[in-house]
Amino acid sequence: MKNTVQGLDHPHSLAGYFQYHKELEDKISAFFHRPPGSTIVYTTGYTSNSASLLCLLKKEDIAIVDMAVHSSVYEGLMGGTMQRFLHNDIEALEHKLAINKDSYRTKMVIIDGVYSQDGDIAKLKEILELCRHYGAVLLVDDAHGIGVIGKTGRGALEYFDLLSQKDVIITGTFSKTFANVGGYLVADPQLISYLLFQSRQYAFSAAATPAICGVTRAIELVDEEPQWQI
Repeated sequence: MKNTVQGLDHPHSLAGYFQYHKELEDKISAFFHRPPGSTIVYTTGYTSNSASLLCLLKKEDIAIVDMAVHSSVYEGLMGGTMQRFLHNDIEALEHKLAINKDSYRTKMVIIDGVYSQDGDIAKLKEILELCRHYGAVLLVDDAHGIGVIGKTGRGALEYFDLLSQKDVIITGTFSKTFANVGGYLVADPQLISYLLFQSRQYAFSAAATPAICGVTRAIELVDEEPQWQI
């Protein structure tokens, strides 16, 4: 196997970054209607949240999280500033955004698309409107929505006709719909480039084995065999 054309500009180029890795990244980006370079792939779904958040948010930033998010989110925020709001409660979220409006460099709202314990869906339209009004970034962990909801299985964002909103960060796992091991984060290519070199759990971990190619095929099957969508 040959390394990709990115060569030594990629942190995994010396530890196992091959063409099949790039093909998977590009496949995920295209799946969410994003340009190439919009995806980073981690070797676990848990790490796609914990490692990314550890890298992106510092003491001068704040994460405002739905109290029902996954433990991987909470681990990624252990060293930073965090406030929780009542589950799926829009008024509670707006209160947190309002009182922290001018106090932090970056405000990030973190929610699930579909919540694993209750099975309910986030009020994405209202939440995104609030984030934009108060200048916050929105991260949606849609591990349980991808392949299940949305007209073509693109998850909660597609369900609410928000898939074209490129400022929303998406995280997910391969261990649900895609029947494999690993996870991903989809965002603006500049943010992805930052994570590639600054996320320590990514840069200093071995890359995924060729078994990850199964995810590339599974993504294709979401479109080829829509009858399996619940």
